[in-house]
Amino acid sequence: MVWLEIKAGSFQFNEETMDSLFGYIPGDQGKDDQRKVSSSFDQTSQYIQIIAPKRSQNLAILLEALNVTTEEVYDALKEGNELPPELVLTLLKMALTTDEELKLRLFSGDIYQLGPAERFLKSMVAVPFAFRRMEALLLLRSLQEEVSSIKESFTTLEFLSVDSLLGGLPTIHCDLQVASNELRSSRLFLKPLEAVL
Repeated sequence: MVWLEIKAGSFQFNEETMDSLFGYIPGDQGKDDQRKVSSSFDQTSQYIQIIAPKRSQNLAILLEALNVTTEEVYDALKEGNELPPELVLTLLKMALTTDEELKLRLFSGDIYQLGPAERFLKSMVAVPFAFRRMEALLLLRSLQEEVSSIKESFTTLEFLSVDSLLGGLPTIHCDLQVASNELRSSRLFLKPLEAVL
């Protein structure tokens, strides 16, 4: 069994927390203990709530699951650095309504009075067009993948021997080579490709 393999001292737990969570306190006995425990759980209500509590809680859970700091996302958005696409998609789900954004912009108190989700969103609001920048980062990432796919297709077209596939039709092979060379030298194609890359 797994329990038999646990070494002494390698597994520790707080008995007071276990008693407060699962213990039975009859009647008036232990009211002071209950107050201590309830005050530790009420720390979340001490934060100033700007967005809806349920939305704030969901955003806090998402941020915890993403395991990314506010500074990392802020710097990436400010400097235009890449972020993983999954992270960007998740962050885009956090997009604020105009009312929420206005409330966060107008908040002038101490940022540490806000909950974790509001703190994160307050720093995102400080970046001009933060959510549009995220969309642009996502688009840039998908365009890079598409460009590499198109380059592979052109390489395949160049090296593909069409006359072996079509039974010796040299005119089609020449037409494909001419079209490939023309596309490669076309300024209308190269300029957008250069802008994307």
